[in-house]
Amino acid sequence: MYAALAGIAMTIFALVDKRWKAILLWVLAFTIPFGLYQWWRMEYFGWPYPNTYYAKLGTGTRFKPFSWNSRGWKYINKYLMDHHVFKTELDESFLGRKEWGLNLAYFLPCMIVAMNGFKTRWQRASTVGFTIFLALVILWDGRWSGGPEFWQPIMKKWIHVRVFAILGVAVTIGVTSLFRPNWRVRSVLWLLGSSSVFFVVYSGGDWMKAHRWFNVVELFMLPILFVGAVDIVSLIPKKAIFAKWQWSTRTAAAALTLLICFAISEIRVSSIFVASPETTVSDVHRRVRYMQWVQRRLDIDHVTLLDVDMGAHMMYSGWDIVDTAGLVDVPIARHSDYNRKFIREYVFKERKPEFAHCHGGWARTSKIPKNSEWKRDYLEISGYPVSRRKLHIGNHVRRDLFIHPKTKTESTKGWWFEGDIRLTNISIPSPYVAPGGALFIEQRWTIESEREAGIQVLFALVQGDEIVQTGAFQPGYRWYDMEEWDSDEVVVGKFPMPISEDVPEGSYDVKVAVLDTMTGESLSSESSELVDGIAWTSTGVDITIGFDALTKANTLRSKSIAVAKEGNCDEAWVLWKDATRHVYRNRRWQMKHRSTHESAVAACFLSRAKAESDAVKQQELLLLVRKWDHNVEGLQEVVEPMAEELDLEGQRKMLLEDWIGAYDDFALSVALDPTRSHTRRRAEEARDKRLNIQAPYNKPKKVQR
Repeated sequence: MYAALAGIAMTIFALVDKRWKAILLWVLAFTIPFGLYQWWRMEYFGWPYPNTYYAKLGTGTRFKPFSWNSRGWKYINKYLMDHHVFKTELDESFLGRKEWGLNLAYFLPCMIVAMNGFKTRWQRASTVGFTIFLALVILWDGRWSGGPEFWQPIMKKWIHVRVFAILGVAVTIGVTSLFRPNWRVRSVLWLLGSSSVFFVVYSGGDWMKAHRWFNVVELFMLPILFVGAVDIVSLIPKKAIFAKWQWSTRTAAAALTLLICFAISEIRVSSIFVASPETTVSDVHRRVRYMQWVQRRLDIDHVTLLDVDMGAHMMYSGWDIVDTAGLVDVPIARHSDYNRKFIREYVFKERKPEFAHCHGGWARTSKIPKNSEWKRDYLEISGYPVSRRKLHIGNHVRRDLFIHPKTKTESTKGWWFEGDIRLTNISIPSPYVAPGGALFIEQRWTIESEREAGIQVLFALVQGDEIVQTGAFQPGYRWYDMEEWDSDEVVVGKFPMPISEDVPEGSYDVKVAVLDTMTGESLSSESSELVDGIAWTSTGVDITIGFDALTKANTLRSKSIAVAKEGNCDEAWVLWKDATRHVYRNRRWQMKHRSTHESAVAACFLSRAKAESDAVKQQELLLLVRKWDHNVEGLQEVVEPMAEELDLEGQRKMLLEDWIGAYDDFALSVALDPTRSHTRRRAEEARDKRLNIQAPYNKPKKVQR
């Protein structure tokens, strides 16, 4: 928009000055490089506009110029009202307002003076006329009780009168300012400032506080405002109190007064924003840290996250992203109307995010929680504190991360406790830990019948007859209460039991006890022994506490690398995980070596993919490679020709109107090589055909009333 307006202004200047070569020079210096840049953008990104355009304006429903209560006009009105110098409470009947204040609307006469002039009788008359006309049209609602009959249709279309009056005055002022002194600079500023105001109306304003989209309007309009103020001061009669002041002094005083008024408005608005800001980077970082803690509790290696506020999430999390707002998510941006068929396929079938943060405004906008898959597959977990008295809610995890279907054997094996509770299995993959570390215990719990209360599980390290160390864990992580469990499911619990630094080296038995949270009673099993009123059951697992835990971890780490080179990719990662559990609390050691093992596993899968003759299995292996390390050496050389072939096959199927086959080929091509933006665009087009939906950016745009 700015480029087009600047080009028009430059052309007019060149025609007035009869400098024909200037037009050609501008075309060569700007249009050609700019055009080449746009061509490169289209080739690289595959879409004519940035992704944010489709995410924010793709539905085409925000431009409502003839609705005074639309988001665009309300944004402008709120900007003017918030930037007041003083405010007075008045009667509600006064012009229909509860409050009246000296807001930024008082700047308008100054700008009209700057553009139109105020020296001649015609300039003064037109300036006063423009000001009174705009004030009347905007402040009056057009209602004329007992007015003539011809006024009735005008009153019904008063919003149209308002909008066209504003547009007409803006255009007229721009024209009347031509050929006055310094008309070129003044005209360009007015043109760009007015177009920036139009953009606010067109785009429907912005959701953030402090009116950031008006920063660019201020940039263009402030010089005009100050020029107008100076022009008004220059008209002060000689008999006035300021007559003895030099013109430059009066000008400086006027500019300083105006600057102080404007500064008061800006400082006041900014201070309100500082006291109650929007979501900050640190706010999102807090959410990332909380969900990373959840990731460690669930002991999962890869996370796909459904959320908003993508800048900080991508900076800190390292996870795959499904952006609810669509800013960094091409499919959602292209379906910014959140079509139910699209959401069901893309979010719940394709991406299947492990974590999802969805509540409040974004939940209402996206309607994601209204899908049956959301209620079936996701569980809300506890919020994290954002102040002393407030929790940030809306955090969800996929249920199958720790809730699994019960198998037939799990109804009989393990330990049965009173109350129809069964511990079907307990596993300690790394039974050697150092004092001050943590013993990683994995359990599988199920119930045989419905319960009215949950349980608290106690683990104990026993040496001889002495209980040396205990730890407590609640199945379901306090997110999924046992009262809600079904008898056909198994709830997995992974518990890093802290080991005190005072625990002596040596071997220990691991015992378990179950307490009813409602009665506090100890629930016994068929093999439990009562000690001090608590029924302890031996798990048959022995562990060792010693200071060689790091040595054992390094030994497993080396073995993991060797196993990966031999082609046993899954086993290599299991060995690495076991190594980390020897030193569960040593995060620095884990972070230091984790990327090396991820790359080793990726290289392992890549070697297997190169040797695989079956095309489908090869593609599955290559997707695993990208999952573990998309930068592993040699991956791109393998996937590029394969992705190109799939793209061509998809285009062939598109011509045959085989939308299902075309989408599958395009989607797999992009999955193998995500840099293929044109293929991604074809995939979304095929998706729409297959689902029989229409992306909002393809729908005819209408001016909303």
